Amino acid sequence: MIAGGILTYVVADDLLGLDDTRVAAVAGCFVAAGLMFGMLFEDWLSGRLSTYAESAALLVLTLALAALLAVVLGATADALPLAQVSPDEWVEHAALNALSISIILHVAIGRRWPFQRPPQRSRASTDTSGQAMRSPKGEPFRRDRTPPGGRSALSRRSPPQAR
Repeated sequence: MIAGGILTYVVADDLLGLDDTRVAAVAGCFVAAGLMFGMLFEDWLSGRLSTYAESAALLVLTLALAALLAVVLGATADALPLAQVSPDEWVEHAALNALSISIILHVAIGRRWPFQRPPQRSRASTDTSGQAMRSPKGEPFRRDRTPPGGRSALSRRSPPQAR
């Protein structure tokens, strides 16, 4: 991870001739885009594509969103009367401190609302092959652990007697 970051910086700085603040701004936009697809839209392509196609699609989407963020935030920064910071520093701040932190807090606190994941089976109700486990009668176990077609042990107890 660190070696990849160093290599990217060397390529961007030495070969492309970008200054430090531009590299940081573009990297911030890439981080924000990666968090967007990695946290907010987690597993939204799962099951629709193969693993490799899903990874490739997410990389392309992340790069496209990072480029879009860099352009939009750069245009916004150019339109603002910034006196103490450069537009690239503002883009870096907006991408990392505003967007990225907002995404992390949104997922940590809001549990991906309104982007709800479909309900998953509990691990207790699936075997290692991913198939739903069945009762001895062949009926699937229910999530509330109530036996199929029956009442739970708690509901079979008689109510407490008044004294």
